[in-house]
Amino acid sequence: MGQPGVCPVAGLLEGPNELGCISPEERAILSEFLTAPSSDEKTKRHVLEIVSRAYRCVLAKGNVAQQSSLCFRRGLVERFYTQYKDSDLCLVDRFTRALVTLRYVSDTKLPESQTFRYQEVIDKALNEAKLAVGISKDIKTRPQHPRAIDLAERFCVDPENPVFSEGYFRELIDASAGLSIEYPQTGRYIGAVLDAILQDAKTLFEEPNRTLSDGQILIGFDRANLASTGLFYRWKLKVREIAPAPDRIRPADVASVVGELKRLEPELERAADRLTHRSEAWKYYQDYGDLLFALAEPLKSSEEDMEMRDRLVNASCKALWRGIQLSADSETSDQLKSVREKLMSRVADYGSELARNLKYGRLTEFESQFVDESGRIMPHDDQCYVHAHLAQALYVRGSINESLQHLRKSCEVVSLDDLKTLRNSILAWVKW
Repeated sequence: MGQPGVCPVAGLLEGPNELGCISPEERAILSEFLTAPSSDEKTKRHVLEIVSRAYRCVLAKGNVAQQSSLCFRRGLVERFYTQYKDSDLCLVDRFTRALVTLRYVSDTKLPESQTFRYQEVIDKALNEAKLAVGISKDIKTRPQHPRAIDLAERFCVDPENPVFSEGYFRELIDASAGLSIEYPQTGRYIGAVLDAILQDAKTLFEEPNRTLSDGQILIGFDRANLASTGLFYRWKLKVREIAPAPDRIRPADVASVVGELKRLEPELERAADRLTHRSEAWKYYQDYGDLLFALAEPLKSSEEDMEMRDRLVNASCKALWRGIQLSADSETSDQLKSVREKLMSRVADYGSELARNLKYGRLTEFESQFVDESGRIMPHDDQCYVHAHLAQALYVRGSINESLQHLRKSCEVVSLDDLKTLRNSILAWVKW
């Protein structure tokens, strides 16, 4: 994509044409303008309107990654917008140009040696987007104010409808994430500007929407360092596509869903590896652990269901453990308290379920994974019930010495008499 001449004029317009985003007449007008740009102001204005409307249509149809869409963007940046001064552009045109440019930088992977280094290109595009959203906010919140009236006139904005479509913000979020993943050193700067834009955007919509909520994924972690949160955001979108409603997945489909989720685990690990503040890694893994646990909840009817439930509960707890492990070296005792409690609660609850089903071997295998002798990942006082369960399970199975070791660490949750009573009752039941 970075080499000249890859996309001829016909190719530049193929994307919006295929998607039905431009009519044959509009395609002819754009083709003529790109081949021999007109200096007529009316023609230039009409062409701008076609382009902005066409790009909105491309965004709405979600086809920005197709080769034909890449060519369209490249043509806009390299051959179309170069024919205009900033003063020629209405507000919607400037926001469109900003979005197109951000995607263009990611598409072409501009080398730093170019005249306009990619940092400068990104900086200009982001600030243009920030300007557009800020002006839109001013006009919407104070439509009768002299400044708002002046802005509406100067940037040809309809005062009755100054708000950009949600698709513009989705594209801004997606492009920002993509750039920060491609150029990690820009992640903090892009995150800071995106944060400011999204704060303004909140006032533009009457109701909360999914797009702005997803934007919080990018700016809500790691102090808005998109080099990491961009990867987490992409992981979240893929997970949502695989399991949009975990509670509605049929038991027969769970295995295939889990297989797809498993293949995404390296992407989650990569996102955590890029964190500047490792203290927040647990938030990433808690998200994953909660999803796996939600998938496990309804699986209780058949033996096959119970096997899958066991896998999911185990994977859920291990995901929480991994997040705590990555975060434990940071000064985050208070932050980790809730996720540690959640993990120990799940471990103890599932251990109790296994005990009720007399699966003491599996209980021992399962809960032993979450014993932390160092106390670094899990403080000793939080492991009392795990040690109590292990003491019971091992005593029932006849591993007396090992059971007593756990009994000493169980914070007196159970006593030796309790272990003897349990074992005798189990043996009596088995004989009966």
